[in-house]
Amino acid sequence: MAALYRGLSMGAMGIVAALSGSGALTIPLLVSLVAGARITPLEIAGVACVAAAAAVSGGETARGVSGRALALAGAAAIGFGLWYVLLDQAAAGSAIWALVTSRASGALLMGSIAAARGTLGSLRRAWGLALVSGTCDVGGNALFVASRALLPVGLAAALSGLYPLLTMLLARVVIRERLPPPRTPGAA
Repeated sequence: MAALYRGLSMGAMGIVAALSGSGALTIPLLVSLVAGARITPLEIAGVACVAAAAAVSGGETARGVSGRALALAGAAAIGFGLWYVLLDQAAAGSAIWALVTSRASGALLMGSIAAARGTLGSLRRAWGLALVSGTCDVGGNALFVASRALLPVGLAAALSGLYPLLTMLLARVVIRERLPPPRTPGAA
C-alpha cells in the first residue's frame, strides 16, 4: 500500500494504478490455476475484460513517468497479488480474524513508522481521511473474503482489480489528469 501511495504521489496516477492493479489480477489467477481451480471460458473472458479495463485506465503512457514511480507500481503489483493469495489462505481458518489481525498489524506498523519518522502529527491532522481510507479498505477486503467462498481466489481478485478505473476517474475529476482519446472507449 505504501508503494502504491508513494507512486501515486509522483504523478501519472492512472498508469501507477493500472500497473499495480495488474498484480492484483495476475498473481492470484496464476496461483488459482496452479492449485487446480477450474475456470470456465466465460470466466476467462470476464478476466480478460477486467485486465483490458485496468490496462486502458492508465491516464498516460509510461513515457514521462519516472522509473522510480514505475518500480513502486511494480512493488505494489506484487504486494497486492500476494496479499490476495495470503488473505485467501488466512481466511480459510477464520475470515473475521484474518481481517482483524491484518488491519490491526497494518495500523500498528504504519503508526510505528509514522512515530519513528516524526510524522505522527501529520497523521493526527489527517485522521478523517485515514479513517475513510481504512474503512473502505476493510470493506473491500471483507467483500473479497466473502466472495472467495463463491469463486476461486483468482477470479475474486480479478473482480477486485477494477479499482484502477476508480483511481483513473478520481484523477480525472480531482487533478484533471487526462485519458488519451483512444483509451476512453476501453475504459467505458
